Amino acid sequence: MKNLTMQQYLTQVKTIVDNIAASGSKIDPEDIILYILNGLPASYNSFKTFIRSSPLPADLDSLYSLLCSEEIHVNQELLKEPAIDPSALYATSYNQYRGRSQRRPPKNTKNQSSNQTSQPLNSSPASNNDNNRPTCQICGKIGHLAINCWHRCNFKYAPTTTSPQRAMLAQPAGPMTQDWVLDTGASTHLTPDNSNIQHPQNYYGTDAVSVANGSSMPIHHSGQGLLPLPDTPRKLRLCNLLHVPSLTHNLLYVSKLTDDNSISITFDANGFEMNDSQDHRLLLRGRFLNGLYHISTRTAGHHEALITNVSTSLLWHARLGHPNNRILASLANNVPTIHMPYKNFSCTSCIVAKSHKLQFNKRNSISSSLFDLIHTDVWGPALIISTAGFHYYVIFLDDCTRFTWIYFMHTKQETLSKFKILCNLIKTQFGRVPKQLQSNGGGEFTSIQFKTFLQEQGIQQRLSCPHTPEQNGTSERKHRHILELTRTLFHSSNMPANFWPEVISTATYLINRLPSTT
Repeated sequence: MKNLTMQQYLTQVKTIVDNIAASGSKIDPEDIILYILNGLPASYNSFKTFIRSSPLPADLDSLYSLLCSEEIHVNQELLKEPAIDPSALYATSYNQYRGRSQRRPPKNTKNQSSNQTSQPLNSSPASNNDNNRPTCQICGKIGHLAINCWHRCNFKYAPTTTSPQRAMLAQPAGPMTQDWVLDTGASTHLTPDNSNIQHPQNYYGTDAVSVANGSSMPIHHSGQGLLPLPDTPRKLRLCNLLHVPSLTHNLLYVSKLTDDNSISITFDANGFEMNDSQDHRLLLRGRFLNGLYHISTRTAGHHEALITNVSTSLLWHARLGHPNNRILASLANNVPTIHMPYKNFSCTSCIVAKSHKLQFNKRNSISSSLFDLIHTDVWGPALIISTAGFHYYVIFLDDCTRFTWIYFMHTKQETLSKFKILCNLIKTQFGRVPKQLQSNGGGEFTSIQFKTFLQEQGIQQRLSCPHTPEQNGTSERKHRHILELTRTLFHSSNMPANFWPEVISTATYLINRLPSTT
């Protein structure tokens, strides 16, 4: 880094790393740190020795801040004769680093002295140099800009916070309890009982826990913990659990608890519910006592094993595959081992999954005069073309006598011409004109030509509602009757399928001459 400032040197290294990453290769962060250290001049030898001999691995963010601070220190030492060995300063910083429960060294290590170790965590010393140094908008660290940040292209990076650990707790007087209290104002988990920590480690740092009354409590140990939930094998992981003997409650940092264990917590006036975030399974119901939300680690007593829970009718209904109420009532009365007090209930799943279209009322009124109402409908296209090339047929059914006329067609557009033939037949043979025509809303019945003809003849048109074939049920049922007889005749005669118009005509002829219920 000859003739380069520290920021220029680190920017140069960053450019090289970006170029290598753009080519598809991946560089380990430890290799980047070694490359940076090897490029430092001799004036940074003590700094390189400190980084390499540190028992904890360094990261790029901390190294960046330390190098910028070291540059200021080296430049000042070049202007004057050093009063002490520079390595002694790093020995002091190293001791502080070890005593902060595995946290990284502070961002500005300049002018640190031994009397700083007596300051609590929530009162950090001011630095004149920090006012003149830029703050990164990505990671929030001092000493570099966002364009030079190591996490500039890492979209998953979330900056870590170094806010002081606070447990905003108004402690009531009383003995220590084994319950755990949910605290939304804390910054980590706290416990007054050292036995709650697995493999506790002595805490040599200067951090202290500040409570709401302004006093500070010393931290003795740190580590990890497991919180067993009552009546379930699930255990919650308590990361970064601190031992504070002066507390009277075990405190849980809600935000960290939910993130580390993939759970969700819902609070209300009576307590709270803890659910699994993946399957939404209920894990715990907590209570609200003396203004605090408690998690009790005590399990149920032996006498509770004698309590039986009688299953409800709805539960048995779900167990047995959602049978109807009549079957369930029969089981309740005839199978005493079920222990089911039958009561009427409403099952939402049955309502959603077993619902059907409401049944239409039967049509009881029949026309009293011939040709007062004509039912019509088109069937087709047939899967097999007839010998004459027909694909469709249309029926016209008199509502009074149920007599049926049938006409075969090549296309649906022939429906109007077939209806004109029927009208001429009725007019010639019976001297009458149909009064009403009932059909569905198909295009063959709603065309302009068809409507114009009906208006000219004074015939009223009745159309069924969309997607409601029940309103044209007379024609639909006549189709079924004709086709059932047609298939029967085909089966008994072994005729080729392309003779279906002839067989349908025969079936219609026979139906017209058989007795009818009307």
